[in-house]
Amino acid sequence: MAPKSIEPEFIQEIRVNQQRKQSDKSKEKLEIAISYTQHEFAPYVSDDDLKELCQHITAYSEGNILQNPQPVRVVKLTSLDLYHFGWNIWKHFSIGKQDEVALFLKLVFAEALKDVEPDTIKSHLKDEEQKGLIKIQKRLLE
Repeated sequence: MAPKSIEPEFIQEIRVNQQRKQSDKSKEKLEIAISYTQHEFAPYVSDDDLKELCQHITAYSEGNILQNPQPVRVVKLTSLDLYHFGWNIWKHFSIGKQDEVALFLKLVFAEALKDVEPDTIKSHLKDEEQKGLIKIQKRLLE
């Protein structure tokens, strides 16, 4: 009789459990990011735009590239605030490169960032960490 550690059924059970844990972890990360986004943006966007932004965050978390997204309109937030938001989301998910989050910001906040190139966004993501309405976070809290 083969040791339990190499039985195919046992290996499959381990695989399924690990996949479930990874899925749960991804869902939890997304929930934290959505909650953070709602708290940071609720005062500065319409309800519809907040819903749209959360959908964009979900797509970003799944590694999907946005194709002609509905832009989110913000009031009272500066470019620096949007850069900080991008940095915080990028750090939280730890996926992709800063170039990707810069393009994400450029597409999602098309009106607010209309005169800014993605390379410029990327180079300023973490500027003046504690200035603005949205600040750089070490980690997003629930």
